[in-house]
Amino acid sequence: MLIPISDATDPRVDFFRDLKRPRSGESKRLMVESKLSVARAIECGLKIESILTDERCVDEISTDVISSIPVYVAPRAIMNGIVGFEFHRNQLACVERQQQPDLAHITGGSDSSIVVVCPEIADPTNLAGIIRNAAALGADGILLGPSGADPFSRRSIRVSVGNVFRIPIRRAADLEAELEQLRRGNGFETVATVLASNAEILPNFRPKPRTALLLGSEGEGLGDHWIRSSDRCVTLPMKREADSLNVATASGIILYHFAEQLGR
Repeated sequence: MLIPISDATDPRVDFFRDLKRPRSGESKRLMVESKLSVARAIECGLKIESILTDERCVDEISTDVISSIPVYVAPRAIMNGIVGFEFHRNQLACVERQQQPDLAHITGGSDSSIVVVCPEIADPTNLAGIIRNAAALGADGILLGPSGADPFSRRSIRVSVGNVFRIPIRRAADLEAELEQLRRGNGFETVATVLASNAEILPNFRPKPRTALLLGSEGEGLGDHWIRSSDRCVTLPMKREADSLNVATASGIILYHFAEQLGR
């Protein structure tokens, strides 16, 4: 139902209040920010608990959604007062966090599969960029280490433009064990992305049909342990003595190459 909000202190919209305030860990309720991200959450069948929308955008919400959940409608000035700053993304949604998929679900159901593995990506913007690239370029799933950025933080959801809802994402309690399961139980080859002259260069690299691509952290890259335990190493040749690319940028280039090689 449509519920007009005329007072920024209205307790019914407390979930959306002071948007930039620190929030506890991996909460059971997600803050989804921007019209596109809210639309993606709806499209992907997530359970939407409520929506806060700028009154100018209410016509873009389907009647099915309006009839099933509270949709709070506020003028721009009131919305700014609720979130605590000048807000230009028009919509917010409170969404129930889904249970994470099991390992089998992120590998896809065919003989050709690409899984992106991030042992420890700390920056939510970089993680969101990787997820957006993986979704766009046909990867089957994302496997994360036990630490690192939350892929379902407000910032990650927004920067990924809701693509966190379009690709299975799993956080492994024991990443090493799950990678070994991918290799021995599911026939995956593990490929480490590195800066090394003895690695295979990307233009000549031919991935196996089932590949797990390991991406390193922003500052240090992949740790020696992950490199040593990988089946192969790949590197991006660069010009002008550039030493590296942003990890999200590199992921897009490598995933495009892998998708082309595997005919995906």
